[in-house]
Amino acid sequence: SYTVFSETSAGAAVYIRDSEVWAQAAEAPADNAMSCGIYGSCTASGSDTVNAAGVEIINSTVSAYGGTWGINSYGIYGSCSINAESGCAWGVRIDGGSVGGLGGMLVERSCGVFGSGTANAPAGSTSSTASAMGIEVTGSLMSGTGGDTQYNDCFGIYGTANGCGDSWGVRINNSKVSGITHAGKTTIGLYCSARSSRGTAWGVWFDGGELECSGKTMYPVDDKPDEIGLCSIGVYAQEGGIWIGGGTVNAKGDKADDSCGIRADGGTGAPVRICRGAGLYASGLGSAIYGSVINEAAGTGWTDPEGKEGKAGIAASSVGKSLTAFKRVEFQPKECAVSAAVNGGKGGTVSGAGTFRKGKTVTLTATPDAGYVFDHWKRADGTTSTDKSLAFMVTEDETVTAYFAAYSVAGGKVCAPGGALLILAQYQNGRMSAVRSVKLAADCANVDAKTLLGIGAYPDGSKLMLVNGKTYAPLCAAWSS
Repeated sequence: SYTVFSETSAGAAVYIRDSEVWAQAAEAPADNAMSCGIYGSCTASGSDTVNAAGVEIINSTVSAYGGTWGINSYGIYGSCSINAESGCAWGVRIDGGSVGGLGGMLVERSCGVFGSGTANAPAGSTSSTASAMGIEVTGSLMSGTGGDTQYNDCFGIYGTANGCGDSWGVRINNSKVSGITHAGKTTIGLYCSARSSRGTAWGVWFDGGELECSGKTMYPVDDKPDEIGLCSIGVYAQEGGIWIGGGTVNAKGDKADDSCGIRADGGTGAPVRICRGAGLYASGLGSAIYGSVINEAAGTGWTDPEGKEGKAGIAASSVGKSLTAFKRVEFQPKECAVSAAVNGGKGGTVSGAGTFRKGKTVTLTATPDAGYVFDHWKRADGTTSTDKSLAFMVTEDETVTAYFAAYSVAGGKVCAPGGALLILAQYQNGRMSAVRSVKLAADCANVDAKTLLGIGAYPDGSKLMLVNGKTYAPLCAAWSS
């Protein structure tokens, strides 16, 4: 767990070591041009595949705060540029854990989380497919909050990408993300842009989880009671468009001359694409969605932000359509039924099934009955898992089957609970003697007894037995040879 705070910009010095002596060679004094809680910048080149990130956070809990005063303040700032035939450049990459970035107050620009990724072709190359991502968030909790800039720019999350191959300004996969602003003249919860010379580009790619973004503009002050902001947008893709493939998006614009929940100025086919089953709630004083839409879902729109007047149906359509007439729109997320079955109807129970919104993460847990151990899960697509708890993102109705196995050592395969004793015994002259034994550290389902015992072959006339590790009562036995 990390907490990082930057009060103001800091100076930098370059030192050179000669043997054991360090000498200062250069100095760059601070000028408060930028203040960051976490800052990372990376440049990498290669003739083949290069993967690099300015800031990479894996399975960690991080809070980062930018400084107050100065010109620019960022909670987290990451930039990356690569030259390669393939691979990816991430400005900021977050995979697992919980991350928060907060920009400072009283600055000209405040941003919670900023990421910029650039992927260029090597010199002379005309076939590079290297991708770029400004910010990628996978299986994580992330928040980006812009501080109170009063009369200036404020962003919760800011991601830009420019690549040769497929590129994304901000890509969110199965995560819970929020982009919030405190106050400013121009406030955007999530701002992004993306370009690609050979592939597709999306400003925002959202596929599973929850995304909440809002822009809060200038609040009235005593000497300017009617002051409002110039621009307030929940999610804004200046280039590349917005793709909502699953999960739920809540985007809101505040009081401003230019206010909308979602705005996209360019994209593949249409600026905003809402896929079937995705949930979307957007509102703004100007319009809920600014830009044409490819809509695979059915929704409802209102002519007022409160959702009280002018209710009208929004039909699913594959044709670009403008929804700027509505100040509030709703697309209900798809509900998916997740069922759990037990193979053969005996051996244990399963918990965690039910009805969930598309994009939610579901966890099923298998509990074996007495005399059984859990063997494996089998999903509708044929994939399997041996973990007792199975977590996956819901995309469609699905039945998952749990397989349990009774205690046995049949065929030299062991099915037994953790703590049991596996004994290899041998009969000689009418008497049985133990040859080798091992206490099982964990549940075993169809595991080779030779592997557990650490032997290559069974002695003649030997027998495998399972015994309760506490009471030494027999569980089961079988002749192995």
